[in-house]
Amino acid sequence: MAVKPTFDNGVVQLYQGDARRVLRDLPAESVHCVVTSPPYWGLRDYGLAPLVWGGVEWHEHEWGAAITVSDKHFDKGTSTLSGSNANQMAASTFSSQGAFCPCGAWRGSLGLEPTIDLYVQHIVEIFREVWRVLRKDGTLWVNMGDSYNAGTSATRKASTDVDVGYWQNAGNMGDQRLQVPGLKTKDLCMMPARVALALQADGWWLRSDIVWSKPNPMPESVTDRPTRAHEYLFLLAKAERYYYDAESIKESATEPRRAGQNSYANVDHDIRHGTRKQDALAKRTYAGFNDRYDFANPPAGRNKRSVWEIATEPYPEAHFATFPQKLVEPCVLAGTSERGVCPDCGAPWERVVEVEDPEGRLGKGYHDHTNDLGRGQRGVFPTDGAPTKRTTGWRPTCDCGREETVPGTVLDCFAGSGTVAYVAQRLGRRAIGIDLSAEYLALAEKRLEGLPMPMAL
Repeated sequence: MAVKPTFDNGVVQLYQGDARRVLRDLPAESVHCVVTSPPYWGLRDYGLAPLVWGGVEWHEHEWGAAITVSDKHFDKGTSTLSGSNANQMAASTFSSQGAFCPCGAWRGSLGLEPTIDLYVQHIVEIFREVWRVLRKDGTLWVNMGDSYNAGTSATRKASTDVDVGYWQNAGNMGDQRLQVPGLKTKDLCMMPARVALALQADGWWLRSDIVWSKPNPMPESVTDRPTRAHEYLFLLAKAERYYYDAESIKESATEPRRAGQNSYANVDHDIRHGTRKQDALAKRTYAGFNDRYDFANPPAGRNKRSVWEIATEPYPEAHFATFPQKLVEPCVLAGTSERGVCPDCGAPWERVVEVEDPEGRLGKGYHDHTNDLGRGQRGVFPTDGAPTKRTTGWRPTCDCGREETVPGTVLDCFAGSGTVAYVAQRLGRRAIGIDLSAEYLALAEKRLEGLPMPMAL
């Protein structure tokens, strides 16, 4: 029986349940863009019902003894899905790292696996289901934070670090930390890289590793390394070519000119001895001169770079910080069409961009530039301002012949308090959110109910 949404306002659908199960009920290639942040490994027990992973499905599992770990420590909360903006002391309880069946199945919650490899395996399993529902021209944006191995037999002190490693409560073993195979104490786990490489090996095109730089990171009680102030956002795709609207997320290019950049920008006389010709002519394609040209002739917006400085964003209704809206917005804007998609086949409409260079702008120098191309120079260069780009319209990427469009669909398979769905609806897109927690979905519903509906659908 297909899983029914717990919330549906005609724009956003929210589903409660195992993401793998819900995704199997969604139509193949029905989603245009996926933006999500899985639970980080070893960070927190959310108190959710355990799920069964791997093994042999057709037999009745016989579960071994549960692996329990101490939950008595300060929780730094670096997860953007539900990370904390304030140190929180967890109760002195024991949470489970699951249990194994002889068939190889594991029962537990995603993020609480006893090994890194098992966690990565489960992440890959989920994104195989995402692969099925994502269109061939779609994109996947995955946020992932990191942690440190704290495996040691020493008693763990209260800390605000992102160290992981746990006590094992197993009879006479006493309080022993679980060692992470292959890692030394205090090693950086490199979890984002492990997940990205695993997805790449599973068939995804890994297109960009974006650094989310946090100007307001949580403090850490460490004195032997820098405080971590970044996470990663990976851009992945199902194919070599995919929909990506670079114009929609261009950055402003307003850097000041470097000293001396305007000294010979518009000379009408011979330049003095010892000055390089390109300093006067300011041609962008001169080898080694690209930076000087860019500063002297800032374009009307530049391609978005791979370091995004975005502050963490608390949500008053949640116990933890949420996925920042400003981190989600570029993903939705670049990954879905502002104009919409074909109502028949779902193909996105693409932006038609015109480059305007009203003056032609041959530069002034110590000789006539009429024959520059014949002399081996590859083009002309601007002197006053720079060419600008503007959107002149939109065109379909299919042959269906339909003029009307419908909004593209954004998926978040770890919806949490619904930030991705909220941003998608605000930007005029449709959205699907999936989460195992009824508590978080209730928060998501409350947020969405307070958001005005898009003007047109």
